[in-house]
Amino acid sequence: MARPPARHPLRERIRRRFHAQVADPFDRSVVARVRRARNADRVYRPVFVAGVMGSGTSFLALLLAQRADCAGVIYESGHQVRERSFLRTEGPRDFASVQGFMESIRPRPEWSSQAGRDDLMRMYRSHASGPSDRIIDKGPNTNLVRAAFLERCCPGAGFIHLFRDPVANIEGLRRKWPTFAADSFEESLRFYRTLHEEFLDWSEDRTDIPAVSYSSLIADPEGRIESIRRELGMRPADRMRGLRTRGNVEGRGIRNVSRNRIGVVRDGNRRSIQRLEPAEIQRIRDALGPLHQRLLRRQSERCPITSPER
Repeated sequence: MARPPARHPLRERIRRRFHAQVADPFDRSVVARVRRARNADRVYRPVFVAGVMGSGTSFLALLLAQRADCAGVIYESGHQVRERSFLRTEGPRDFASVQGFMESIRPRPEWSSQAGRDDLMRMYRSHASGPSDRIIDKGPNTNLVRAAFLERCCPGAGFIHLFRDPVANIEGLRRKWPTFAADSFEESLRFYRTLHEEFLDWSEDRTDIPAVSYSSLIADPEGRIESIRRELGMRPADRMRGLRTRGNVEGRGIRNVSRNRIGVVRDGNRRSIQRLEPAEIQRIRDALGPLHQRLLRRQSERCPITSPER
């Protein structure tokens, strides 16, 4: 029998908790104030990465931030904007239902685009470094349903629409987030459908928004990111941006980062699909198959580098 992993000594656990809960947030706050002061008069042009959570938005945003000249990457814009902002969002665990979570992220008619722009620029100035005026804003869920409002806040902003096979995405939603697991299967289907359809309806006539499937991204990360960079008119980075090491452990956000490179996990879709019963897979295909085909057609029309969805 394998031994259980040794626990860190009590002193080490206390030290780590202190850094996670006190020291690190304090350091980030100090750095943010210094950067805001340094960038006080700067105006940034964001590239909004839009996709349902669990669709690979972290992977895409960090790859692009490493390879394109930009001032930084906002990893979770809904959580990183200041607490008093109406753009601030909570995670699904804070809601009793999927519908309640979805309503919480929708834009409101009374929202001011000028106030939204002020809050976005404050956030960007807190994170930006270097001379570039481009910054990558990754907001899963929110950047899909708020796209029209975000463009009013930041005219000329870029958008990237990332989507994943709905079978894999629905399985991930229900496995990773308890609110989705506790709610009905139909609510997860409706969440995926509503967010993508609203973005598609807004961007129907736009030819400047790359549509990218998760499968095509992992099949050829370098080629796909290079295609996106050129389409968005971003200069190549002078040097690769640093990333923290992360283990290859399934969960939320990015994983499998070593020596400043993100390792491609190529069987993620297959593993997700294998966790579902055949009847569940068929239910998702019946409900979301036409939408998935619409997304794939959009990809083939908008992006020169394509790979079949698997």
